Amino acid sequence: MKKENTWIRPLIVIVTVSTLSVLVVLNKTDMEMKQLVLKNQKLQNECDSLRDELFIEKVDVGRHELTREDILSKYPNVKKEYEKYYEHQTE
Repeated sequence: MKKENTWIRPLIVIVTVSTLSVLVVLNKTDMEMKQLVLKNQKLQNECDSLRDELFIEKVDVGRHELTREDILSKYPNVKKEYEKYYEHQTE
């Protein structure tokens, strides 16, 4: 009976070591996944913030364009001066 049970101890050791190894790898992978999720959330928040800021700036630019067109249509001399400045001084 002793000879029949000699393989059980090495098998238990192998299974135990293998199980612990898998648990360590899974724990490390879980921690890395949580870090990636946090980074993803931070990037998503930053992207949303930038999208909001871009929207605000686009609205502001649109308002400036409407104002400029209205003013320039009323004052042709100012329009000529504006176009001259725009074409030669803003490059």
